[in-house]
Amino acid sequence: MDPFKEQKFYPPDDNQPFLEYFGSVFNTVYIGLFSFFTIRDNEYEKYNFNKSVEITLEQARKQDHNLEKLKSTNATIYSRNVNYPSNDEILGQATIVSWLDVMNGSGLAGNSDLYKALKTSIGAYNEDYSRPDLAKKLEQFLKDTQVWAPGEGQYDVITLRKIYDSFILLGKRHIIVEDEFLESRKELMLGELTAEEFIEQISGKDYYIYSADHSLLFSLDWDSFFFIICYSSSSVAHIIEKQGFEGFFANFKTTPNWEHD
Repeated sequence: MDPFKEQKFYPPDDNQPFLEYFGSVFNTVYIGLFSFFTIRDNEYEKYNFNKSVEITLEQARKQDHNLEKLKSTNATIYSRNVNYPSNDEILGQATIVSWLDVMNGSGLAGNSDLYKALKTSIGAYNEDYSRPDLAKKLEQFLKDTQVWAPGEGQYDVITLRKIYDSFILLGKRHIIVEDEFLESRKELMLGELTAEEFIEQISGKDYYIYSADHSLLFSLDWDSFFFIICYSSSSVAHIIEKQGFEGFFANFKTTPNWEHD
């Protein structure tokens, strides 16, 4: 299946291996992990260090007037953490904290457990998969060390800066950006944009970023704390490594539900 001809840039089946899905176009899929970080020279007290936090129905009503008629709900409601650092703060003052350091510091066994902790923290799992024990360990570590967790379902500014630099170093200045539902399509000429201007062009619903020659694709899915990098060229592999994208290579069994594989 050619994702560019079919306009399907992410496996619709969470149990289909990435390499099986993209194999007709790309021979390599890299699982990129969104970054944890600290903010230099800032002290935070009693903060929740997640980007999304649980809120009450009353708080939700104040944010969304469409909920005013809703008298009660059994659902858990999440909203953006108002204390989360701004893009400018992250770009100017953030120090990346590796997933390995977070795992070691929180006592989690590996990437899968850390990923399950993150997904549990935003209510993304049902009761069968939810791991509040792992989420509690992660939450305590974040508070003790004042490390901020990544957000879900959109490219963070740290990743976007690396994406911009990757395209520039590869000489791929003409790129395409498409949103989750393929309702918005932008063609950008990176030679005419600074990194900051490129970041401003990417909205929270822009899930697919690829070169006009279809040799490099960045893609993600909602509620995910990772994105994928798809390519075949060895020159792309060198740049991906140079940019320091944290993560791992998909094997022939790796699926979008890799934390359960």
